Amino acid sequence: MVAMVMILVGLPLLGRACWRGATSAGDLGYVHMSLQTWMAGGNPYRWEENYQRFARAIAPAEPTRNPESYFTLYPPALFSVITPLGLAPWPAVRWVVVVLQLLALVGLWWSFHRLLPGLPPLLTAGVLLLWAPIHTCIAMGQFALLTWCLFCLGLVAVKAKRPYLAGVLLGVATAMKPQMVGAGLLILPLLGFWRSFLAATFTD
Repeated sequence: MVAMVMILVGLPLLGRACWRGATSAGDLGYVHMSLQTWMAGGNPYRWEENYQRFARAIAPAEPTRNPESYFTLYPPALFSVITPLGLAPWPAVRWVVVVLQLLALVGLWWSFHRLLPGLPPLLTAGVLLLWAPIHTCIAMGQFALLTWCLFCLGLVAVKAKRPYLAGVLLGVATAMKPQMVGAGLLILPLLGFWRSFLAATFTD
């Protein structure tokens, strides 16, 4: 009963986050313009230059934003991972990322139950639907949810003794946000999962 209430409360909140992600997604706009600059051979970390590109791309469809807050701290490896997004127009990118975020949410839920089979499925779904950082990731177009999904899927592959698939998944997750999952990657050789660690290293 409690789990169903959590799900019923969480679904509208998730829907609101998806709508915000599809119509605004402020952080994603910064990353998208930086990605296009990188694909054109420029420096994705030149804030003012990238803001001017962003302002030209969105005006007058969206209000201009404060150039002082226009920057991205994602590592360069992320741009290699999300290169296809740089080929799409900004409105389409927002919808694509929202769909990817929803798939990542399902993947995260599935991973939890593969790693910890005793978890109550409905309660886990309710917790994820009510977890505020997930709403923020979707609404702002951030990549933390995708990163955690890939990392957990990698752990599932480790558990299933598929070291090379695990290495690819963990390597891509680390390339996207090393500050979030990099420490977890370093634990693999300590636990004896050398093939997964090496595969992740070469993928990264």
